Amino acid sequence: MKLLASFVVCFLVNTLIAGPITTGKSLVESGKVISQQTSVIEEEFLLEREMLQNPGFETGLLYPWTTNNWIVDTIYPHQGRYCASVVGNYWIRQDIHPIFTAFLSHITFWARQPEAPAAQAYDFIYSDSTIEEFVHYPTADWAQYDVTANLNQQKVLVAFQLWGYSGGGPNPDSTYIDDVSITRIVDVGIAAVISPVGDTFQLNDTIRPMIIVQNYGQFPESIWVWCRIEHTCSTHIYRDSSLKILQIGMSDTVGFNIWTPRYTGQHRFRFELSPNDTTPWFYFWVVEGIAIKENNDSLISNKVIVRPTIGKSFEFLWTCENKVPKVLKIYNATGKLVWTKKFSTEEIISIQWYGKDQLGRDVSPGVYIARIGYVTKRIILSK
Repeated sequence: MKLLASFVVCFLVNTLIAGPITTGKSLVESGKVISQQTSVIEEEFLLEREMLQNPGFETGLLYPWTTNNWIVDTIYPHQGRYCASVVGNYWIRQDIHPIFTAFLSHITFWARQPEAPAAQAYDFIYSDSTIEEFVHYPTADWAQYDVTANLNQQKVLVAFQLWGYSGGGPNPDSTYIDDVSITRIVDVGIAAVISPVGDTFQLNDTIRPMIIVQNYGQFPESIWVWCRIEHTCSTHIYRDSSLKILQIGMSDTVGFNIWTPRYTGQHRFRFELSPNDTTPWFYFWVVEGIAIKENNDSLISNKVIVRPTIGKSFEFLWTCENKVPKVLKIYNATGKLVWTKKFSTEEIISIQWYGKDQLGRDVSPGVYIARIGYVTKRIILSK
C-alpha cells in the first residue's frame, strides 16, 4: 500500500461521556469536549480495483472479450470452472476505459502451453493507436506472469491483447489463459475519524461511529466502509458497514449505527475500506463510573470544557470542589508527556496551553490527550 502526501481536512469533534455517576456520597457529572473547527493531518490509503470484466471467464462466455478464434474451455482451468484456450496464432482482446498507465498498479495473467518451450505474445494497445508487443515463454503448467514493468509510462492504455502459439511440434499448438487482471489505483482515503474520540466511555453511553472518506483519484468510486469494535475478551461485539459512492475529488461523512457499550474494560476499534485497507487500531476503556479522588478527599468535576483560543492554543475550564494542588498534563498521541502545569487554590480553574512543550518549543499538529487526575480529554492541535 502506497502512502501519498498528507493534507488537512477540517471537521467538528465532539466526545461524549454521558450520565451522572454516583460514588458513595459524592455525585460527579460527566461532560463533553467542546471544540470549534479544527484540523488534523491525514494519510491517504490506496486500494486496487479490477478494470477487466469477466477476467476469469467464469460466466462461461467470452464477452466482453473479443477474439478471432479463442474459446471458453473447461479443461484444466487454473481455478474455477473455466479458462480460455486456442490452437494456433490467434488473438484475444479486451478494451478498457482509457487510463494513464501511471494509475495502473498491476497487469497479470496465468498461462500454460503444453507444447513448451513455446512462445506467446501480448500487446499493450494505446490511445494514440500504437501497439507495443512483447514475447514470453509460458511453461507446460500454469504460472502467473506479471507484465506491469513493460507498460509505457507516458501513454494511455485502451486495450490488452494476448496471442496463442503456432510453431509446430508433436503436440497441438495450444495456449491456455485464465485470471487475467488489470488493476488500477483506487484513490479513496479515510480523511478523518470523527467518532468515537476520547479514551474513556461509560456503560450505556450512545456512540455513533463516524468517519470522513475522500476520493482523490480520476474515477468515481463505489466503496464499502466497515467499522469494527472489539472487546479484549471477545471479538466482533459491533460490526457495521456502509456503501458510499464518491464522485471525483469529493469527500463525504460515513455514519454507522449507534452502539451502546455493554462490557467494561479495554476495547479497540478501527475502520476498514473494501477490499483490503484499514485504519490502525484505536483503544478506549469502558467503565461503570468515574469518581476522581486525590488525597482521599478531593473531587474534580468531570465537566471539563476545552475550547480553542486565538492562535495555536487551548483553554481548559473546570471546577474543583476542594482547594488541593493538582496537575494538568498534556500527552501526545504516542503517550509521551509533553507539558505539565500545576494549579492549586482556586475553585474555578482556567489554564491555557499554547501548543508548546515544557521547554517552550512548538509541538507538531495532531492529536493530544489532556489529563487531570483520571479525567482525560482528547484535543486536536491544528496547523
